[in-house]
Amino acid sequence: MKIIDYEALPLTFQEAILLTAGLGYSYVWIDTLRVVQDDKMDGSRESAKMADIYRRAILTLSATMAPNACEGCGILAPVSPAKQFHIVPNRPETKALTVSLRANKLPLKTARHMWRDAPIEKCAWTLRERLLSRRIVHMDGAQFRWQCTTHTEMEDGIEGTSYAMVNDFSWRPLESHQVVYRDDGAYPQHLLRARWWDWMHNYTRRSLSYPSESYAALAGVTRLFQEISRDEPIVGLWRRDLLVHLLWSIKAPTDIPYAERQPSWTWMTFPHAIQKGVLNADVLRWGPISDHKAAPAIKIVYIATVLSTNVSWTGEPLISQPSKQCIITLQSKTFNFQLPLDDIDARHSRDGSYRLHLDPDIQDPGPGNDDFDSIMMVAFRYRCFVQKVDDSYDWQYDWRERHLVIRRNPGCDTWRRIGRLETTLTKDPTDRWNSRPTAEIKLA
Repeated sequence: MKIIDYEALPLTFQEAILLTAGLGYSYVWIDTLRVVQDDKMDGSRESAKMADIYRRAILTLSATMAPNACEGCGILAPVSPAKQFHIVPNRPETKALTVSLRANKLPLKTARHMWRDAPIEKCAWTLRERLLSRRIVHMDGAQFRWQCTTHTEMEDGIEGTSYAMVNDFSWRPLESHQVVYRDDGAYPQHLLRARWWDWMHNYTRRSLSYPSESYAALAGVTRLFQEISRDEPIVGLWRRDLLVHLLWSIKAPTDIPYAERQPSWTWMTFPHAIQKGVLNADVLRWGPISDHKAAPAIKIVYIATVLSTNVSWTGEPLISQPSKQCIITLQSKTFNFQLPLDDIDARHSRDGSYRLHLDPDIQDPGPGNDDFDSIMMVAFRYRCFVQKVDDSYDWQYDWRERHLVIRRNPGCDTWRRIGRLETTLTKDPTDRWNSRPTAEIKLA
């Protein structure tokens, strides 16, 4: 086929062509026309090319509010422009200010929820468009919205400068072409590392027609992060911080009959789950993983060591399913425990001195059967305020250990992840660590 009849195209595609011509461009690439629909093999093949297409495109057109290809983009609705007021400073040291106002504009809170709940924000495949594009024009139905690496602005002239808007994923500037990771520390490493989990939290809130496509839908985003971080991807995790990334946390329904997950050490083998990240927000915000000088209040100690990673795929890497032979080999201190953990000298806070988090596909064995094995991964010393008897406050250092709870696979020498254990200690745990036996663990 050399020609596609314009009148035969869905309304959304027709309006995209009109907008392209109106902007003075001669070509528009529509992914739905390029991919054979309901053909998973063709979709996987084409997805490998799409990342490069979005990154090289001058502009991405996003039918943000269109529920399907037939409803249109809503580009014909007229919008009255915002009125701009130029405020002249009355002091030499004060800069001039321009304020944009428009009567009856969409309330900010309503607009934010509207964009966040837009149809395009619910599809896992469209995250790559958001992250890989250099510039996006969102057709929001009511008006256009411009988004690039430095700026976001609505058609009526209203700019998103409030804290709530610039920190909203659907509003803030694009990140795909921002500064990459640098060894000289010019770009804070912890900000880049936290960015991945921010992306994954957004990704796992989206849906897929076929859960098996989760790897292909994320492939372009993975390659992007590999480029800007100069790190090695390991099935949703990253080599540089693998000991920390193995301690991922998810929110998933427990009433779904999960199949045997392989590999068990990655969150990506959980369908219907929302990725919550690793450790806690404080660690990622302060950047203690490698940026110790920037965060003297926190000290990271790596207890485990990564001996090897063996990742293979059933087909093309990153796009196909990971094979059953994916193994991560660790060497660390082992810890067999039963609940409650009476041998831990701990400060019993409101949340308790320890927390056991079993993965959603693991049933709680119940009282009397709670015998677990774990490997000690990392610990961090956390400085915090404590209230004394005389109501004064002082600094106190808590040690917070993170264990990977594991279970041996029947009939072989490999283990599977079944959860996490978190403990809080008030004394230096070095002697306690040294008393534990060391073992080599193969995670499958």
